[in-house]
Amino acid sequence: MKFQTPSFKWLQATALIVLAFFVTAGACTKVVTYGKDYNTDAVSHHFSSNADTALDLSQKALENLGYKIENFDRESGQINTGWQPTTSGSHFLRLFKRKDYSGNAGVYYQLVVKVQEQSNGVLVMAHTKIKTIVGPLESSKYLENKFFKRLKTYMRSPQLIMTNVGVEER
Repeated sequence: MKFQTPSFKWLQATALIVLAFFVTAGACTKVVTYGKDYNTDAVSHHFSSNADTALDLSQKALENLGYKIENFDRESGQINTGWQPTTSGSHFLRLFKRKDYSGNAGVYYQLVVKVQEQSNGVLVMAHTKIKTIVGPLESSKYLENKFFKRLKTYMRSPQLIMTNVGVEER
């Protein structure tokens, strides 16, 4: 059996294919776009408490839910968690008048809690801040409601009066 050397045209074609691969592969690693931050609509609840108590218990509720506190500003009454990847049902893109949850891949969020003092208590607001390339997503309010469920447990008075009309806090 006689060994044949490859033809010059075959070597040229192979070299051209390899060169084209490296040129296009290098183009895929260049940054083309950056993600932007978007704020979702807030969910709010009123509590008959003071701002300091509401902030402290909000921090406790967030930490209990597994969030890392990135920023705690008592003066402005705001708490920001660290960035986390979105869950499958937490945010959606409104597409053709429907909720499309498939746009969540590669999206990160922070849970932001704000406390405002009012004359008859405090107003606690929670919303998500999203970092995404897709565009502005909407919140399904799952994460915010989960936070408020935990916060309501912590804000409940240790002394309750139960009657046939309902439950009152002392």
